[in-house]
Amino acid sequence: MLSSMNKNVQCTAWTGIASTLLSNGRTSASLFKLKIGNDSKTSNHSKGSNETKKLKKVDVIIWDECSMISKTALETADFVLRDLPDSPFSFGGKRIVLGGDFRSNKGKDTFVPRITCYEDKNHPFHLKRTQFPVKLAFAISINKAQGQSFGRVGLYLPEEVFVHGQTYVALSRVRSKNELFIKSTSERLFNVVYKEII
Repeated sequence: MLSSMNKNVQCTAWTGIASTLLSNGRTSASLFKLKIGNDSKTSNHSKGSNETKKLKKVDVIIWDECSMISKTALETADFVLRDLPDSPFSFGGKRIVLGGDFRSNKGKDTFVPRITCYEDKNHPFHLKRTQFPVKLAFAISINKAQGQSFGRVGLYLPEEVFVHGQTYVALSRVRSKNELFIKSTSERLFNVVYKEII
């Protein structure tokens, strides 16, 4: 529908597998030149490159798997899109459509009250806004975390791990042991190793 309206659409997803399923799909790291090594806090984009010129012409970005996108990656994508045309608008004024399966983290209903915030930072007006007092967080399975590195990991193990090497995979996703938090029903972690496989 957007193509029939002569809108230039770019599809992206956080993982390579999902991006191959999208029309004209690319990974988010490739599209925004995110530096994965520093949690996507910066980008390698260059204003004069052909890639950047193509990105500048995009009207709408459809971003799948948004529940997996880190806050820093989203902020860096915003910076890149603002920087292209030197725009003061969020994401450079481009339309961003976020999609994904939010049912994967389905839980019980919880009432979260909204709070009212007031700001007066030397403006000739008073800013009043209402927002939810929540902080964005992500949850993924051990299998989906394989091959990724994170700045902080909370590992929830309500029952013992039962697959070869899965405990190692879970524990090795974080860069520092000080940023690893484990909640388990057992006092000891059990690591399954099949010597026949090794």
